[in-house]
Amino acid sequence: MKSLSAYRKNINRVNIDSDDSDQSITHVFQGEDQDQTSQELSLVGNFGRLSFVTGLYYLHEKVNTHRNGAGLRSRGGSLISTCH
Repeated sequence: MKSLSAYRKNINRVNIDSDDSDQSITHVFQGEDQDQTSQELSLVGNFGRLSFVTGLYYLHEKVNTHRNGAGLRSRGGSLISTCH
């Protein structure tokens, strides 16, 4: 019997200049937090003339995403567009 366990944590934060110009007109913040756990059990054997491989696999994943953005402001200072 063989057992294989794994855990992974990933934290990702990105600020994106979404208007692709030289000016900072619009921007978006994107974040992701990920936790992942896995477990694998495998069994290899022989039973007389029969050879076999069997196993179980378990995966649990939790992902939280965050996205905030600010858009173009008018001359009066009011926000024209935004996303959350």
